[in-house]
This record gives sequence, C-alpha cells and structure tokens, in this order.
Amino acid sequence: MTGGIVASMLFVGAILVALFYFDLDDEVRRLLEWLDAQGMWAPLLFVLVIAVVVVLLLPGALFTTGAGFVFGVVEGSVYVVIGTTLGAVIAFFIARRLFGERAARYVLKHRKLWLVHDRLASEGWKIVLLIRLVPFFPSKLANYFFGLTSVSLRGFVAEPFSESFPSQ
Repeated sequence: MTGGIVASMLFVGAILVALFYFDLDDEVRRLLEWLDAQGMWAPLLFVLVIAVVVVLLLPGALFTTGAGFVFGVVEGSVYVVIGTTLGAVIAFFIARRLFGERAARYVLKHRKLWLVHDRLASEGWKIVLLIRLVPFFPSKLANYFFGLTSVSLRGFVAEPFSESFPSQ
C-alpha cells in the first residue's frame, strides 16, 4: 500500500515538474484566455477541453482553477462538473467498447479487484461513490476501471440521483 502511495506522489511530482519545465502552465493560461475571448462558445469549448483532459488522464487542476477566473466560481464549477462527467462517460465507454473482454479478464484476475467487481453487481453506484471519495484512488483511472466491470452506465453516472427522485 505504501509503495502505491509513494509511486502516486512521485507521478504527481513528475507531472508538476513537466508542467513547469515545458511551460505548460503558460499554455493552459493562454488557452483559458483564448476561451474567455470566444464569447457564447466559451462554455461549450471549455466543457469539451475538460472532457479531453479526463479521457487523456491529464492533470486538470489548472483548468478547474482557471474556470473560476474565466466564468466565475459558480458557473465555472458547473462547467467543470459537466466536462468531467462527459469525460468520465467517454472513458467508461472506451473501456467497455474498445478494451473489451480480454482487458476485463486481465483486471479481474486480481483478487481485490474481483471483490470490487462482485460488489458492483449488486450495489454498483455505492461502490462507485465510495471509490470516488477515496483521495488516493485516481478517479480518472477509475472511469476506465468501471468500464471493465459489470456496473451499468446508469449506476456509474446517475443511480444515486434516481433514488432521490422516485418514479410514480
């Protein structure tokens, strides 16, 4: 467990070094300034950029922070949630449709992952929510992982909300 945490910290550190070494933080700033100049298209373009960031497993902290500066805190937060949800659904479908059964069998050979998969069959959305709340489990990777399991798209995205609004 500690090896995984150390590896995660080293990975994040390497990404931060790369961001500053290649001046990617300036590129993100320029992209946000460009988005700000796009008028009514800016929110849609921003949502698409965030979706691509999620699908490509790129760090999104500069974008999520920048959303507050470009759109305001409330609007920016809404656009970030929409973009990350869209990206998560795309990653889920990529794993489900493109990686296929072979990748699912490989992942599920591991005992701990099989236990999660087994629980997903009966209480999918609860496991999805719990994994999203664990700070050391990379949520962008989880999008692909859930695509390889038996969890439904509804359980992956909206099941907790549908229980809040019972059908008549």
